[in-house]
Amino acid sequence: MDMKSVLGLSLAFGVFASPVVRAELPDVVGLREIATAGTNNQTLTVTGTHLIEGAVRKTGTGAWTVPAATIFSGSRAAWDVLAGSVALTGIGAGNEMELAAAPTAVLNQAALWMAADENVIYTDNGGVNEVSAWLDVREPDTAAPYIYTRAVSKTTFTNAVPELKTSGAGPDNALPYLWFGGYHSGRWMDWTDPSDASKHLNTIHHAFVVHGTHDSYGYFLGITESDTTTYPLDFRKDDYDSATGAEGMIWENAAYGYTATALRTGRTFLNRSLVDGATTPVPRGYQLIGAEVGCRPANAGNFFNCRNLFPGTGARVGGDRLCEAVIFTNRLSETDRVKVEHYLWQKWFGRAPQSPVGLNVASGATATFDWDAAETLDFQTQGDGCLVKQGVGGLRMAVDNRTPLSAFNGSLALEGGEIDARLPVPVAVTGGNTYSSEAMMLYHATAAAGKAVKTGSGELVVSGVPADVTLEVRQGLLNIAQPLAAAFPAEMRGAGDQRRRARAAELQRPAARRHGALQWREPDRRDRQIHAP
Repeated sequence: MDMKSVLGLSLAFGVFASPVVRAELPDVVGLREIATAGTNNQTLTVTGTHLIEGAVRKTGTGAWTVPAATIFSGSRAAWDVLAGSVALTGIGAGNEMELAAAPTAVLNQAALWMAADENVIYTDNGGVNEVSAWLDVREPDTAAPYIYTRAVSKTTFTNAVPELKTSGAGPDNALPYLWFGGYHSGRWMDWTDPSDASKHLNTIHHAFVVHGTHDSYGYFLGITESDTTTYPLDFRKDDYDSATGAEGMIWENAAYGYTATALRTGRTFLNRSLVDGATTPVPRGYQLIGAEVGCRPANAGNFFNCRNLFPGTGARVGGDRLCEAVIFTNRLSETDRVKVEHYLWQKWFGRAPQSPVGLNVASGATATFDWDAAETLDFQTQGDGCLVKQGVGGLRMAVDNRTPLSAFNGSLALEGGEIDARLPVPVAVTGGNTYSSEAMMLYHATAAAGKAVKTGSGELVVSGVPADVTLEVRQGLLNIAQPLAAAFPAEMRGAGDQRRRARAAELQRPAARRHGALQWREPDRRDRQIHAP
């Protein structure tokens, strides 16, 4: 195994393994990477901006506080808390991330880079901004001679050309976009080199495109030539013959050529999440599509023209809205890919953070998830440690999209909001809290200091009660989990007479347990049962 130091981080590479990053919390963790952090046992509050697409594994005895505004996770991969504690705070509270600087060193490697807010050449024709050319962002002058590839409007099929709309895109709809008249409109732009010749890029490795499919979906990266043996149509979309072109998948699900060899052997990211483009429907509205090709480079040579197929029912020239396109003919590192993605996302979609989808907690470790929005969030967890739920929002819990929560063997501390666990979860109760259980839903409310109250007709499974807390059961079923947690006083953990006493009193309800001593009273009509296995 080789060890390399890059920007102060140690990278370990195995023959078939993902790179493992060893640092506190790296600025970028790619989708193929595992970041093992916390080995120095520091207690800290995370600051700055961290783009986390891969796996984070917190080790060491330190306690981390991670404000929501410091994290963006397009993949939303769950973090592993192997030791110490991690608290994700302020999630859903409307915080914004810091505005990241454009990764200029990476963007300057692009073979083509066009943005609707830079270098658009147009004429105002009665209030319609008719676009004649779209220059590269890096082009220093709007007049010839040019240095970079540019896009030029063509009137091959119609006299109408793309239009510049000065607003309607980006955060608060304040940014411009180019409108191509809709699918089948015949409007398109040819890529042209500085000598005015058509420019096909046939070694594309990465394409990032911000576009809008509000009314239709066209071939936003097309080819002009009909000879597909020379220029394969790699960015081949699905649903070519409908009125909108938007009723199918992002890419055609073809077993032959085209996307089968370039895109389908690579990776497609929709709004920063990895998807199968051949089985993912085209979403309406603005979106960021990132394509990383696989077994061979891809080809493209224009915006919104599929092999000059026009007119007729199979017309494939024209499209909807185009905001920015960045295309690379070199292979980017995973870190650079994530940086470009983040730059485009913040510019066109805003600076709202995005947290991991969940926290996996090892035995002896603690993870806190503070969800402050008044809605229910899907949340994944597994392990044997303690999960603390804070905030007013609700969590709908599972191990992952396919596995029920039964693989979670730890305990839950509910300090706010509600939990939809789909089955009873052991709760480490604390003083000053009321736990209401109804139909596998667990709700939190306050109670008097030093008192923990069980209400609701459902079951509450208890993993532990501090010795100085009074436990009062007003409704439903209380189940003391086995093996009994060490937090219970000794007379409740191993003394057979106490366990037999609890079992014999199964239909009674304790008024309270004060400092470890059980105190009983006669049951009345409101009483349900307590079960101690």
